[in-house]
Amino acid sequence: HKPDPDLDEQLASEIRSNLVMSEVVGRHVQLQSFGTSYKGQCPFHQGNEPTFHISNDDKRWHCFGPCDTGGDVISFVMRADELGYTEALHQIAAPGPGSRLAPPAKGPTGVQGAHSGP
Repeated sequence: HKPDPDLDEQLASEIRSNLVMSEVVGRHVQLQSFGTSYKGQCPFHQGNEPTFHISNDDKRWHCFGPCDTGGDVISFVMRADELGYTEALHQIAAPGPGSRLAPPAKGPTGVQGAHSGP
């Protein structure tokens, strides 16, 4: 199927709003919590120092070491998994065990997994 830039941007906006940075980055980096921020070893360069910082509040990551770069959750997945923008969006949003974005709530109650009976 043909890529839809409007749909991709809508998905990107949903991803940026709903994902918790530490949950996504934590699949690649062993993180230590410091308040609402986390730090660990950068996955993009060699070294033992915790130069890689993320903020759940700002939803941003940054390497203060040799990389001296950063970005949002989408740019992290693009770089960590060596994917293009659209591929990263779809990988983050894909349902299943590797999913990084919870599927939308289902059912009349709006609570996913809600059921009636015992």
